[in-house]
Amino acid sequence: MYCVHACVLLLLQVGQPGLCRVLPIQRQIWELGHSTHICGILNITPDSFSDGGSHMPAAAAAAARAQQHAGLTAARAMARAGAQVIDVGGQSTRPGSQRLSAEQELARVLPVIRALREDSELVHVPVSVDTYHARVAEAAVAAGADMVNDVTGGLQDPAMLATAAKLGVPYCLMHMRGDLATMTQVQAAGVLRITGLNF
Repeated sequence: MYCVHACVLLLLQVGQPGLCRVLPIQRQIWELGHSTHICGILNITPDSFSDGGSHMPAAAAAAARAQQHAGLTAARAMARAGAQVIDVGGQSTRPGSQRLSAEQELARVLPVIRALREDSELVHVPVSVDTYHARVAEAAVAAGADMVNDVTGGLQDPAMLATAAKLGVPYCLMHMRGDLATMTQVQAAGVLRITGLNF
């Protein structure tokens, strides 16, 4: 059994009668259900739906530095526009996109996450890492990410749920039909059952 009590929405009493849904993130407590929390999506990819390539330099030379600069510029703009969390992803999840190894994904996201954590303007803005690789999640949290966003709900990497529980950060468990190659062909077939979670 994986206990992911620290990685999902918690029910806590917060100084008033009844229970409120809250999310502890980066030394903050977000009370849910009273206002909308805005997430800025920072794709460090050449092929994502909306902004593929916008924050990723084409040239290999000085790529990490250019990637950090582009990511910082975009994240600052998002925060100034009202984003309350920045979600950094290195793997495009559009249908038919190329699947990356954990090493390739780490090369894209780690320089940007480190830059966001070191930036005085963004130091209090939570950072999420969008990944389905447990190894990427672990390295990203070590680099300063405050949350893991897994579009596959832990189904692509058997180590993800145990890793998320061990990391003790919020874990956004999402759902994807099929995989990157088949998501447009897979039909919904009843209710998805995920076992092994102890809430």
